[in-house]
Amino acid sequence: MSISYHFDHLPPNVLTLSGYDFFIFIRTTLGESEANFLNKISVKATSSFILIEKSLDIFNQDIDDEELDTLKEQLCFKMKNDKFLIKPGVLSGFVS
Repeated sequence: MSISYHFDHLPPNVLTLSGYDFFIFIRTTLGESEANFLNKISVKATSSFILIEKSLDIFNQDIDDEELDTLKEQLCFKMKNDKFLIKPGVLSGFVS
């Protein structure tokens, strides 16, 4: 599937989405866990989402937060060395 496919189905107001509309768009486009992750890190508008280069890098930090741990389990694979690898499908949704 080409990346242009994703752009063909964007709503005309995608660049101005915020709040609930942004959350619903992300949930529909990327998934529930991805939308919850962006909400957790306080990304609540398309303009904020565009400006963050590596939002998933937060999973590489040693942060003590149960909700973030749950999201990490949903969006990453736990490796044998106790590190986490972001699932390829999740990663592609954030970089394309």
